[in-house]
Amino acid sequence: MSDATTRTEHQSAAKVLVVDDNEANLALLAAILRRGGYDDVELVADPRDVVATVDRFQPDVILLDLHMPGLDGFEVLELLADTVHADDFLPVMVVTADATAATRQRVLSSGAKDLLIKPFDRIEVLQRTANLVETRRLNQQLRAHNVELERTLQERAEQEQLAETRQSDIRRAIRFVLSARRLRSVFQPIVDVGTGAIVGVEALTRFDTEPVRSPASWFVEAAEVGMSPELELAAIESALCRIDELPADAYLSLNCSPSILGSPDLAALLGTVDGTRLVLEITEHAAIVDFAALQSTLVDLRRSGIRFAVDDTGSGYSSLNHILELQPDIIKLDLALTAGIDQHPAKRALATAMITFASEVGASLVAEGVETTAELDTLVSLGVTAVQGYLLGRPQDVPITTTDVLVGVGHR
Repeated sequence: MSDATTRTEHQSAAKVLVVDDNEANLALLAAILRRGGYDDVELVADPRDVVATVDRFQPDVILLDLHMPGLDGFEVLELLADTVHADDFLPVMVVTADATAATRQRVLSSGAKDLLIKPFDRIEVLQRTANLVETRRLNQQLRAHNVELERTLQERAEQEQLAETRQSDIRRAIRFVLSARRLRSVFQPIVDVGTGAIVGVEALTRFDTEPVRSPASWFVEAAEVGMSPELELAAIESALCRIDELPADAYLSLNCSPSILGSPDLAALLGTVDGTRLVLEITEHAAIVDFAALQSTLVDLRRSGIRFAVDDTGSGYSSLNHILELQPDIIKLDLALTAGIDQHPAKRALATAMITFASEVGASLVAEGVETTAELDTLVSLGVTAVQGYLLGRPQDVPITTTDVLVGVGHR
């Protein structure tokens, strides 16, 4: 669409108010404007009616005669300044035969936006009027933009306030959990499918406080407010305190994010127990920024006998990269891969590949999330030797015994 076409549309939609006590001047200006494309032109002969007409007609531009009986143009401009909202840009063009510099200065300083000297040219009337109409349109667009911007900023401020309040509530809840010791450890067995013996136990965290939500939600929220290290370390400490209650020949597997592996606080906790009984599970979902620094940390921890597992393998594309970089002692197949594996050829193919891969790199493999006998039988047929899941035993508060697990396995 061309500028000329756009301007014509704006002109035809614009409302023009002409104020002049001379009927001949009113008729002349009305004719010029209407022939020039302005369809909505209102004429006022009595300047005392201007304010009421502006309120009713809502013009986009006013052509105002300067010298009129009763009220002159200057007085009308004063009335308009008192009644038209300051943010509502309503341009006024004064029409006068007085071309003196003093009059021009007074007109423009009184609030008028333009001055048209009589006798006027038709083209000049239309061009000056069009310029004022366009200026008003742009002003209205700017006002609308500013209103929308203010609304957006207000919404953003409200959202930020809500987020700040939410984060404050999260921090308060986590501090309460830590200070009141409202987290505890439960333990899920990892079972050798050949003997039914417990080869390991994974420590999981439960929270005894309001609001009730999943353990994963607590850790996600802790990370959101920068309190993940404190909560992780508290969970690890809770599990380590009960290691003597667990089967003596089983390892204790602890979930650990890469961000705290090099923490002196973690090293101090791990140093309180025999490292050969510990496995640190590094989830595949945890971002690792510097693999070289992490590998150096792993070397130091391995010297104390601690082993490492890559958790959630098969739940995302970065599994193999984690495995190649971390060189874990244990690879854990995620429940997303083991669930329904007996009915899913593609899952069986992937599990077979992972079993072969684990064997090639010298890692043992644990299948998580085993809930049915059919899943267990399928995994065993593929070569899996250690499994974990509700079929073998749910997370328990009490120390795990071999009898408990054998009942769950239905050892045969």
